[in-house]
Amino acid sequence: MKKLLMLALLAAVACVVPRGPARAWEYQGHELVGAIADALLANTASGQQMKQVLGAYTLNKAAMWADCVRAVHRDGNRFEYRRRDAECAPFETADERARMEDYARRNWDNCDGGQGGCHTTYHYADVARFQDHYSERFVGTFRTDIVQTLGYAIQVLQTGQPVRQPVNIKDAKEALLIIAHLMGDMHQPLHVGALYLRRDGVEMNPDQPAGQNHVVIERDNATRGGNSIAVPGGPLHHVWDALPEAWGVRATPEFVAAARAMPLTRAQIDMQPRLWASETIRQSKVALEGLTIQPYNEHDKKWPASFRDPDGYRRMREAMQREQVVKAGRRLAELLDDIWRR
Repeated sequence: MKKLLMLALLAAVACVVPRGPARAWEYQGHELVGAIADALLANTASGQQMKQVLGAYTLNKAAMWADCVRAVHRDGNRFEYRRRDAECAPFETADERARMEDYARRNWDNCDGGQGGCHTTYHYADVARFQDHYSERFVGTFRTDIVQTLGYAIQVLQTGQPVRQPVNIKDAKEALLIIAHLMGDMHQPLHVGALYLRRDGVEMNPDQPAGQNHVVIERDNATRGGNSIAVPGGPLHHVWDALPEAWGVRATPEFVAAARAMPLTRAQIDMQPRLWASETIRQSKVALEGLTIQPYNEHDKKWPASFRDPDGYRRMREAMQREQVVKAGRRLAELLDDIWRR
């Protein structure tokens, strides 16, 4: 009973204490993940199935959909899409605007806490980097986190049947649009792994000691995927979102070759999201090293921080970003192939 109560409280925190506008890899990374998957699925039966589900969209374009939905605003009982970015233009036909507005309406206040815009919580978890795997018992997980939501979307794509709670996904197209985006989010280290800090800037383990008030910890000590850590260049989360511009958004032969060389996940489909999340948590241990963190700034509502070795950190970050984007593209193609070959 205590565990169920704790899980409910943590789920409530996900809506009561919003993370802010975190967008893994920004548009460039998401489109690159989709482009790699498109290349791997080209001239395959699964590639043809993907086209039947998505219609006019490639995975390269579909990968931005779940972020574009954030441009749907609520005014009373009315939901209206207001253009967010140029990258959302492919979804601005009358039918696709209606799809985004309908999805936002169905996923607006369905999370515990009912603060609105619940679909924004589907993009992340905040598992402390002290952990080496994903588990629902950890602080920072909740019933609509990225692992759970990806699982529901996979279920809909497999069965063709909608799910209505706790995430509402109505059909296979909507499921694939969600999957195409969340695969990118899943592989951004700060979308799954997290740093928890005391007010004096000292790191803490939110899962120890047992019995402490996890809701207060989420409110006061979570860094919201690095959005509350201010480094030169902006919030740490945004530093990780930004990929080198030279990479572009197209799958170059080098990216495709690297993706083909990646080992397969080789696990049951329903277990794959938590395996990927566990790996990303371990990656976050490295991503969150090399920082000197100062006490919390009450005015800015952030912990100021600096890189002990800025050039070394940048090299590490870019190498990890490349690896994670390639993995995400490979695993997106692998997942769809696993689903449709069965």
